[in-house]
Amino acid sequence: MSYSEELECRPALEDHADSRSQSNRGKQRKGDALLQKKLADQVFVTKTLHDPANTLSKASDRRAKKRLEQENGPDNLQTGVPYSLNKQERWKTVNSVSLLDSRSDCGPEVLVVNRVITPTHSRDVENLNVSSVHLDDNDELTRISVKGKGHKFSYFGAALKERRNVDKDEPEPARILFNVVEPHPVASILAGKTQRSNGRGAWSSKSRYNDYRSDDDLNDVDSEDEEVLHEADENTVSPSSVLTLGDFMKESSSSQVPFRSRLKDSYSWSMLETETEDPARESLGNPVATPATSKVESVFEVVDISTRRWLKRLNLQETHEQVTIRWINAERVMVDASYLVKNSPHVPLDEPLLVLFFEVLNNSCVLRVRVNANTRFVGANDREAFVFILKKQHDFFSIFNTILEFVRDMRLQELGNPKVDRCTENPGYFAAEVNSEATAVKAERCNEYDRMAFLREMECASDIESSETEKPSSTCHRCNSQSEDLFPTKDGSTCRECVAAVVLRQLNRNDFPIDIPLLPSMSCSRIESLYAVLPVPAMSKLIEGYRVTVEKVAPVKLIAKEFASRCTEARNLRFSKEKRTDFEKRALLAEKPKLVHLRRTTLVLVENCTAWLYLHRSERATHRPHKLAVSHLLQQFLSLQVEATEDVPSTSFDDKVEELKKTVQKVLDLFKTATRRSEE
Repeated sequence: MSYSEELECRPALEDHADSRSQSNRGKQRKGDALLQKKLADQVFVTKTLHDPANTLSKASDRRAKKRLEQENGPDNLQTGVPYSLNKQERWKTVNSVSLLDSRSDCGPEVLVVNRVITPTHSRDVENLNVSSVHLDDNDELTRISVKGKGHKFSYFGAALKERRNVDKDEPEPARILFNVVEPHPVASILAGKTQRSNGRGAWSSKSRYNDYRSDDDLNDVDSEDEEVLHEADENTVSPSSVLTLGDFMKESSSSQVPFRSRLKDSYSWSMLETETEDPARESLGNPVATPATSKVESVFEVVDISTRRWLKRLNLQETHEQVTIRWINAERVMVDASYLVKNSPHVPLDEPLLVLFFEVLNNSCVLRVRVNANTRFVGANDREAFVFILKKQHDFFSIFNTILEFVRDMRLQELGNPKVDRCTENPGYFAAEVNSEATAVKAERCNEYDRMAFLREMECASDIESSETEKPSSTCHRCNSQSEDLFPTKDGSTCRECVAAVVLRQLNRNDFPIDIPLLPSMSCSRIESLYAVLPVPAMSKLIEGYRVTVEKVAPVKLIAKEFASRCTEARNLRFSKEKRTDFEKRALLAEKPKLVHLRRTTLVLVENCTAWLYLHRSERATHRPHKLAVSHLLQQFLSLQVEATEDVPSTSFDDKVEELKKTVQKVLDLFKTATRRSEE
């Protein structure tokens, strides 16, 4: 791994110093957006050895210092080299948990330091302001954070001494620091501006923001040991982001899955809470963005439509019979229209394809439509066109038909790009004549509707009764934000982003069964109400559940027919009571009792020699005479047995008995030599 490959030049902010003195507000906003767009992906990590008291100054300690500097951390991180988290997908493996686990038993303490780039930043990484520090405190992940522009690392060193009851005059020990450097998430602080009192001054970047922290970092914080460090303006919030499909599909463990939602720092060392999106932006419809790792999009739109110019009402059940309607409450209804968007009427319906939610707001003046479809936008402007056309409709019938036609068109366009998998690449391997139906397990596949019906039966009746007594609210009890997009939960009204965060956190950790905070109704269960929060692909993953390893019957290893048929024939003759007694009677009548022993010897010899030839089939070229001798022996015995069962044996019967004895002796000699040679 070369330095030139991994060296990540930090962004320079000097070229934006002149924008701070401009008086035009529009130009300032444009400069802030360009600045944050330029710096959004400049996130890198570097490893340093922090020894301010020079405790490793002795000769033995200098050798230990050199050894610590040469040791590589996770993902082969070398000391003093910045590595981009966006290259080689390091954000999947480099997080606070993996960095803290890299500490050796006898090594110094390891800290994960989150540093931020501000207008007054220095070229030296160790001189950058620190926003938070992660450490392992008695096998518990602890996070210490501050608000605003951050502080120097010495501020956190003093906090650690106070936390551990260490004297302030005692020198700091040597520590290994993993510095994660990223631009400040607040645009106004990044651009060096004063805080604004309203929400118009907070602009979010269009570039993707990668939060390297895992989900464990956000939940394993010990809230009892936390203290207030810094008070800042309450209106200073981090820009919100949209939910991503990659958070819904990682099967990886929680220690390797980055939690992509933007977070709102607390004013103390308390647990972090997820921030909700701006309700004004949500009225335009919130698309579900996709990360660069999945490259798959799903249609999940929320659109508010004015109903003031509507001329007529429509009974959906009378117009479309093949829909499923479930009422959540008097203002919210779920419609499953999957059957109407199938590509072919003959294709069985195994999973939901289109789920709609209709809600009335503002005294029935606004109709909120949630479109959750198992398809994706093909064109670059398909989403904008879909929302624009939907807002122009003047009645319920046109809205419903517009959604159906749009989803049908997108599904038909997907047929032109078939999925590439092993079945399509090699169809001959999966043909009917290749796969044996005799050995196949006959089973009925349980589709998503069957699994959903099972989950619906598991709903508790007491939860349904308690959901009727919930009082509506306009504030989310988790993030304390004002929103009209709230759902009744066990603890009160919760916004859509918080409900999704709770479910996704459990889904990423494989904490099955998933605890869904939504309350069920008499006709709609929790799992069905969750379609208003998560896209259909994420729901499929949730309904599928945790994959368990079941006990399977070991596959039977088939033996080649040339060996199996001869061995089976000899064994059946040896254990056939009818043929054995008949042969013994004929031998006693002919006054030749030795034939009974000769018969048993011949059959046992054929069976065991055939098995030996199968075990040594790799040496088939050298064992060809042995195989012919065993086959000749079996044919001689069958001919002798047929003649022995006749009423009057032929005159050559005695000669055939002598020939069989000679053949038996020949086979014994051949295999004695062969076994002796194989042992040598």
